[in-house]
Amino acid sequence: MRQEVVAIGQTARTARTARFHGGPQAGLNWRHVATVLLLLITLPVFLTAGLAAVVLLPVLLAFTGAERLRRIVANAPQPLPIRRHR
Repeated sequence: MRQEVVAIGQTARTARTARFHGGPQAGLNWRHVATVLLLLITLPVFLTAGLAAVVLLPVLLAFTGAERLRRIVANAPQPLPIRRHR
């Protein structure tokens, strides 16, 4: 039996798939819930990492890591000159 496909919005839905996925005005469906859960998990992680990068890392480098970083850079081997192949 042939079904008419009507393209509305981003997806084409038949009457059978509309019953399963809900109509265009379905309200809060599983995609919205999944998006909210994903944001609840990822946003605190990214905010904490950003806070550490902006606040904690410079303070840590200022008190302990700057001298160690200077010693590592001073003892680094010098790069070799570039050889030209003939």
